[in-house]
Amino acid sequence: MSCDYLLDALGDPDFALKIRERHPDDLDSALRIALQLEVWTKDSTRLHQSETKLSETKKTREVTKPKTPSQLEKKNEALQKEVDEAKKPIDELEAKTAKSPVSFAGDANGTGPRQLLCYK
Repeated sequence: MSCDYLLDALGDPDFALKIRERHPDDLDSALRIALQLEVWTKDSTRLHQSETKLSETKKTREVTKPKTPSQLEKKNEALQKEVDEAKKPIDELEAKTAKSPVSFAGDANGTGPRQLLCYK
């Protein structure tokens, strides 16, 4: 009889029905079942809410219109200019290294065997 009063006092008929389906023997077992079901319900609700928040925060990539050939040509021209500007200093350095002679070390008066110095 105490189990019935407990289940009626819960105020949730579906929850009380779930406890009654488990056929509790006494008040303690009914309370234990009620607490266990309450924890499971809260946990499943929490998981469901976190999944919903996660799906809401997912970002989708915006679809843009395909670029027209003239836009692509302008982009290619700009990239080609950047490449040409980057090649200029390299070409200048190559020209300087081609003109400069290789330095040899020898005696102070310029006589004697000359050897190529390695600075590595």
